[in-house]
Amino acid sequence: MKNLKRILSVMICVLLALSVFTACGKKPETPEESTTAAPETTAIPQVSDFEEATFGISTALAMGMRFFDDASYLDNASVLWNTLGWYCCRQESKGGNGYLTRTQVDALQHALRPGKAAISAPDNWIKGGSLEIKEIEGETRYFFKDFDDIYEEMEKSLKPELSVIDGSYVKVVFTNEENEKETYVFGFEKDEAIGGEFPYILKNMELPPVQTAKENEADFTVQELIDANSLTNLLDIYKTIKVHCYFDGKEFSVNNYFKKNGEICMASRNDDVDLPYGASYYGFYGDREFSLCHFEDNPEKTYLSSTEFISLYPEYSEGYSIDTRISQNIDYGYIANVVDKGETYTFDMYYDYSYTEEDGDMIPVKFEVDKGTLALKKIVWSEGTEYENTNVYEYGVEVDDYGMFDSFDRPFRKVTVVAELHDENLEEINFSRTYEVPDNMELYPVCYKMTNLYFNKNWTNEYKYSENLGDYTIYVTDVMG
Repeated sequence: MKNLKRILSVMICVLLALSVFTACGKKPETPEESTTAAPETTAIPQVSDFEEATFGISTALAMGMRFFDDASYLDNASVLWNTLGWYCCRQESKGGNGYLTRTQVDALQHALRPGKAAISAPDNWIKGGSLEIKEIEGETRYFFKDFDDIYEEMEKSLKPELSVIDGSYVKVVFTNEENEKETYVFGFEKDEAIGGEFPYILKNMELPPVQTAKENEADFTVQELIDANSLTNLLDIYKTIKVHCYFDGKEFSVNNYFKKNGEICMASRNDDVDLPYGASYYGFYGDREFSLCHFEDNPEKTYLSSTEFISLYPEYSEGYSIDTRISQNIDYGYIANVVDKGETYTFDMYYDYSYTEEDGDMIPVKFEVDKGTLALKKIVWSEGTEYENTNVYEYGVEVDDYGMFDSFDRPFRKVTVVAELHDENLEEINFSRTYEVPDNMELYPVCYKMTNLYFNKNWTNEYKYSENLGDYTIYVTDVMG
């Protein structure tokens, strides 16, 4: 049984403010390979394509799932992005980049959770500095600060051993702090839709047991709290939601949620940025996310930009999920110190390895929720420290869309994407898809491999967005040069 007060776990939580979760669901069935010895190696080991494609993901998964005993935990933003962080660290340790690109992030999310909508990074990670997102050389890059040193210590301490079982399973064995073996088994399946460095998707996992969490001191469960705070449920009850985000006592962001044309929408203003034109704006309309951009030659004029991920196979499509944007702030722990305030409950949420750096005492997350609906009213992280971070929730109030949704009331434009791509066997794949978007929105196609964009099929007129395009066609190719 794992000791929840191990030193490495303390380091992780102090630096990254991660959370622990309770179990739900059943473990997927896998063969009894977990007791199978790793195959013998020769003096010069030969690395198979399967190992090359899955060992990085498997190492990151084993580290990300160490405190959880069910695959469903991977649907939580903190657990998922923690796993992405460990993948980034391993990539760098093998001589790769010290960041993940947006293309890698989305491809990894599909590899880890195939068929499910992608999950945005936790807002408090970004504000707390654990995750930095930068636009560099025309691409979005994700830097997982403070992960590297912890990864190095974990790898040195846990001594991961990886082996392949039956050609489609990866077994990862850790030697934990009590000198006990922890065995993880991950099953993979080839998926040509990903291509590139992630040609396999996760199909199932077998996890070792973890210590049972403490019982809650409330008459509701953490899962009930999470379900109650889905946007679908909250907007059905209250119609509008406004979330004020504070750091160091200063408001730095406001998120507005509402429905338009039957779709769940979000309009976000972030003042905590260093931009020549002030605040940044970001939005969702259903499963389409977008940002407000300024034209380089005329910063006073703006447009909306939305990324559309395409694959080798046009029937494959996954968007980002907005429904968990509020509930993702609730991590699985145990509830204590419940106080009935009349119309609300206040309580502490404890996570089994959330400790202060100074004395090892647990720092609970402070909650206030509505008694009748369990809707969040307030969350305070790291109270009393320099990292104190607060969200305040208002319901049924007037919300602001910052003018980003005006064009959704006008006729949409058509953007056609014509793709010529090549699979791993260099076989040519051609397809065309047409999308409808607002008349001031750029739809920018991105593939899970490097591509170039043009306005003509001969690939001579390079693509550049302008405000006078109307309906337009983009030609995408992975033929570089």
